[in-house]
Amino acid sequence: MVRERSVLVTGGTGNIGSAIVVELLQHDYRVSVLCRSEKSESCARLMGAGVISGGIEEPATWLEELEHFDALIHTACGFGQDMGLIDMRFMKEIAKDSIKRSSPLILIYTSGCWVYGNSEQIISEQTAKNPLPEFQWMQDSVGFLQTQPTIDLRVVSPANVVSKAQKSIPLILHWELERCGQPCIPSIDQLSWSLVERSNLAELYRLVLE
Repeated sequence: MVRERSVLVTGGTGNIGSAIVVELLQHDYRVSVLCRSEKSESCARLMGAGVISGGIEEPATWLEELEHFDALIHTACGFGQDMGLIDMRFMKEIAKDSIKRSSPLILIYTSGCWVYGNSEQIISEQTAKNPLPEFQWMQDSVGFLQTQPTIDLRVVSPANVVSKAQKSIPLILHWELERCGQPCIPSIDQLSWSLVERSNLAELYRLVLE
């Protein structure tokens, strides 16, 4: 690597994002995290990352900082009913801001296995997208970004992300255990849940970036 590359990570203190931040720092990247709270700022600094104050809901308050970065890794999500609208507005602001760059902004967009829909066949990277309705917004954002000449788009669609610390049990089962007292697993004879360990996924993001 000729020079230190700079990367801004949204959702950089979350399950996926924090693993990416650690991975990049271990490989001598200059990494900053977009933080919308003092708690997330503290977490980012503890990892050794820089901090950009703001959120994806109001990018105008911090977007001028993006010119100092070579790449944006987007792992943040609103989780509300309007999360698709927020994401699309954010992507449009990023594309608009990138017009002033001398070279396209590298943008790694986090999609998900849900964009492939339900299938009786083994899903691979060549499988056609058939998003579940509640995740169509991910594919809409990707479709928009693919048309933007100022964006060097790279998409990662993780399977269910697990961690060794949580004994490789999907987070959704942990959430159900906390909320309901027991996890609920669909009663399907041929149920198949693909899993990826978060540190391995973080390495993939780095390789996609490189």
